[in-house]
Amino acid sequence: MTLLNDMHEDRDPKDNDTRVAIATLHTEGSGLWSNRPTTVRITELSVPYITEDGEFGELWVHFNTDDWQPDRDGLIYTDPLFLMELDAYLTSIGLQGRDVGYSEQGMQGDNYVSCDVGKEFLDSWKKKYPEAYTRTFNELNSGREEAGEDTARDIYTAGREAFKNGEGEKDNPHPATSTKAAVWSCGWVDQSKEIK
Repeated sequence: MTLLNDMHEDRDPKDNDTRVAIATLHTEGSGLWSNRPTTVRITELSVPYITEDGEFGELWVHFNTDDWQPDRDGLIYTDPLFLMELDAYLTSIGLQGRDVGYSEQGMQGDNYVSCDVGKEFLDSWKKKYPEAYTRTFNELNSGREEAGEDTARDIYTAGREAFKNGEGEKDNPHPATSTKAAVWSCGWVDQSKEIK
């Protein structure tokens, strides 16, 4: 398969994700970036970014890399069945799935699908996972700027702009792969505790 997205041609073994699945979704292979219909086990949901006004954010839908590898399979991004099933899954666990859509092609990860989320989703995330929401929101919107430190928002914005401008990973890495990625753990929620 010829990949249109060259940022996923240099797979790193440390991107492997083989954790226990919290859900199983499917691709139908009719997206713009892949023609592979398959089962994809979801391992985690995280929200690494929330705007200051709480109206917009980013959801990462982490997947098992034994099922899907972007360097081999292309991107899940734009696959309509995956997004439809994601909506249904999120709704089934009490989140506003209808307020979720794919983000930009350049924001897709080697082990997650990046989605834009709106206020309805973020309000439902805050209600279901208040500690994770608060950690993310506070990290992104704290007074770290006054101290001269980069905030997660600064790192996120710089990485997003670099990819929008077509700049390479080596000079301007995506924030999720940067050395400052530790701040990105603030939106993580251990959904495995919900599996019965």
